[in-house]
Amino acid sequence: GGTMMYLQWLVHGRPDVARPSEEALQKAKEDIDKFQSNEETGWEEAVKHVCSLGPTFESRFKKLCGKDWYRLRRILEVAYTVLAQDSQGTGN
Repeated sequence: GGTMMYLQWLVHGRPDVARPSEEALQKAKEDIDKFQSNEETGWEEAVKHVCSLGPTFESRFKKLCGKDWYRLRRILEVAYTVLAQDSQGTGN
C-alpha cells in the first residue's frame, strides 16, 4: 500500500501536485462510473479521454499496470484540478 509512497517521498520529496478540488473529485467519479458501466469498450474510451487531456496525463496513464480504475480516476482528478487552475490563471 502506502509504504512505497512514503519511500518515494523520502527519496524524491513530497509531490508538488495540488489536492484535487471537490468539483474535480465529483467529475472524475462521474466520468469513471460512466466508463465502467460500459464493460465492452469503457476502458478504451476512458484511456482515450485521459490521453486527450494532454501529454502529462498520457504519460501518467502509460505508467499504469493493467486496468487500474482507481489510479486512472486519480489521474483524472489531478487533470481536472490542474486544467481548472490553468483556465483561471491560478496554476503554478
